[in-house]
Amino acid sequence: MKLFLSVIFALFVNVCAGAQGVRHLKKGATGKKGKKGKKGSKPLIANLGNPSGAGRVTLRFNPDDSMLIHINAVNVNAMCDANDCLLRISEGTCDSIGQDFTAPGYEDAWSNGENYYTLDGNGISRNAFVTNNGYGYSENYGKAISLSDSTGAVWACSTLMSESTKPNTVSASIGLYPNYQGNLRPSGTVTVTFDYDNTFKFEYNIHGLENNCVGCGIHIHAGVSCETHEQVMGHGWNADFVRDLWKSQYGAVYNTDGNGSESSHFYLYNGWNVGINYGHAMVLHGQDGTRLGCGILH
Repeated sequence: MKLFLSVIFALFVNVCAGAQGVRHLKKGATGKKGKKGKKGSKPLIANLGNPSGAGRVTLRFNPDDSMLIHINAVNVNAMCDANDCLLRISEGTCDSIGQDFTAPGYEDAWSNGENYYTLDGNGISRNAFVTNNGYGYSENYGKAISLSDSTGAVWACSTLMSESTKPNTVSASIGLYPNYQGNLRPSGTVTVTFDYDNTFKFEYNIHGLENNCVGCGIHIHAGVSCETHEQVMGHGWNADFVRDLWKSQYGAVYNTDGNGSESSHFYLYNGWNVGINYGHAMVLHGQDGTRLGCGILH
């Protein structure tokens, strides 16, 4: 009986000691709370779009202000050898990029050799990494974010901003196609809304086109500028996932009324998501295929 009571007493002491240890552990883990990220804040985004490349960078903040950085971009001309293509958040603007933006006492998050992105053989990046520059949502807002290639040349730069209320939607305002010399004056808007599977609803409200134009082409192109014909390039699609659906037999057309206007939509898929379609040229063709209008998706 004495032995049984001794065992019970020993178990009781161990349980109490364990419970006390748990209490001590919780107390120690709580400690002094550091500055937290904005609770429930939307991510910061940087929309990339210039003659060299296009896409989107997204920053999502953890409670300790560390951030998941996701790069979703394309640049067929940039070269990345091993892990030497870098992303940086900096002081200054894209016209005058300043010093790396890192809080005093923190390791430079942007040149430590760990925070890099890569490009595949098609110039596409779908990379991500987690880092902490010592600053949270509000401090990083408005800062310049840039992507450089293996040579150190910056090929894309943008300003970090709040995500829009419609993060899966891009739109373009239509103007004249570069060097178009005809009498038509295309105008209007195109809105592209992406679903979870990256199929999209392609809506358009366009004017100033040929009267009664039937089966006239309207497409997203591979180029990211409407400055010159060469920069607009041809149809934009990801050949690794889908054929070129920017053809009349697949419904990528508009049909104007007797006043050269049309408002309608169709559904399509070009193998890219909203981030990579961002910044690309949107082109309206005439009845004979002539390129009449152009706009950039933002």
